Amino acid sequence: RNMCLYPKQEHIHFMGGFLETEGNNLTNVEETIERHFYYKTKQAKVSEISIRFADSIISFCNRNDIVPVVAGIPVHQNYPQKIPDLLLERYDKEIEKYKRSGIIIIDHTNESYTNDLYLNSDHLNHKGAKEYTMKIVEALKNEESK
Repeated sequence: RNMCLYPKQEHIHFMGGFLETEGNNLTNVEETIERHFYYKTKQAKVSEISIRFADSIISFCNRNDIVPVVAGIPVHQNYPQKIPDLLLERYDKEIEKYKRSGIIIIDHTNESYTNDLYLNSDHLNHKGAKEYTMKIVEALKNEESK
């Protein structure tokens, strides 16, 4: 299903799939930050709609005896330091709210990987994805045994 979030009018349509890429381009961090957190050079605000949507997914899980898991995927070390403080602070606030409500949080966003495991500043390549998959499986097993 395609999803459109204001204020952007044009969106890339992700139709599913996975490319087994091994190389990387770590020079795109500024462009990526601009695309994720700015609109026409103006910093985006916190999307209350997105937060309510996430909360509704969690409510659905709770009503149906499903334990939600929030996973923070590793990003290149140059990426987090460029995220606007307002958005980072709100992210931290929401994560704390979710922790207090019993949601499993597996956060590897600040975990350091070597450059050869990244596709770009905010995605792992195939080799990195394989390595991360093993870590997330282990983290889920540890949660299950609690």
